[in-house]
Amino acid sequence: MTTPWSEDAKSTWTCGLSRAGSYQAQAVWNAASTLSYTPLSEFKCYRDLSGNLHTITAGAVNIGAQPLLLENSCQ
Repeated sequence: MTTPWSEDAKSTWTCGLSRAGSYQAQAVWNAASTLSYTPLSEFKCYRDLSGNLHTITAGAVNIGAQPLLLENSCQ
């Protein structure tokens, strides 16, 4: 973990993650509602709980109760 779990004013939870090399990730979800989330520009794609990989388009993703894993590498 690169940053501890934190919750913002809209009930969005985030946590920074990394591993050997240049891989960076962030887990994100919002248990209270579904909303648009704008991640840092370094995150190019995300994985859902099924492991499906999606490209981040238009600079934002929809988040809700199921966590997403934002990633800086789309492999």
